[in-house]
Amino acid sequence: MAKYKTYRGKRFFDVGVALLLLVFFSPLLLLTALIVWLVSGSPIIYHRKVIGLAGKSFSVLKFRTMVNRAEASEEKIYRGRRTKPIEDSRITGIGRILRRTSLDELPQLINVLRGEMSLVGPRPMPEWMTEELPEEARRVYFSLIPGITGLPQVIDRSLIPYSAERIGMENKYYGKMSFLLDCQILLRTILVVIIGQGAY
Repeated sequence: MAKYKTYRGKRFFDVGVALLLLVFFSPLLLLTALIVWLVSGSPIIYHRKVIGLAGKSFSVLKFRTMVNRAEASEEKIYRGRRTKPIEDSRITGIGRILRRTSLDELPQLINVLRGEMSLVGPRPMPEWMTEELPEEARRVYFSLIPGITGLPQVIDRSLIPYSAERIGMENKYYGKMSFLLDCQILLRTILVVIIGQGAY
């Protein structure tokens, strides 16, 4: 099992900020859930099985932005690509709005409270994507708690997780990880979401 970094300060910061954000965004969470249900039906929340710290699997939570059972074709669409497809017929109309505004990611604050995710870290991936990572990249990935946002998300959101460029960014974060860097990434994430940079 890969050796991984643990920081009590990072966890304390994650829990505190996640609680504040859940309280602040609770009306928006309820409104978004209602809209998804009215437009796309159930399920409202998509439970995606991914791999996290030390190679352990968990279910990451998102507002559903795709048609039901969309994950069945995910590997076929994504394998071998460098960037995400601009047009994906699996995404619903309301799903495109949620993705453009990153509202679909808000339920992951619950993952943060559970200790499955951090506010900042590498984005969680399904098992087949982790298998595409080079051995050194896998070691780094399994040594960190997955995050809601990360360095790649504020530089180029379109990159596939196992692309060489994105792996380089995750390695950079691993080497320089600090409270200050996390704060910088969170602030830059807010700016990226506001201007809609790379969102589709």
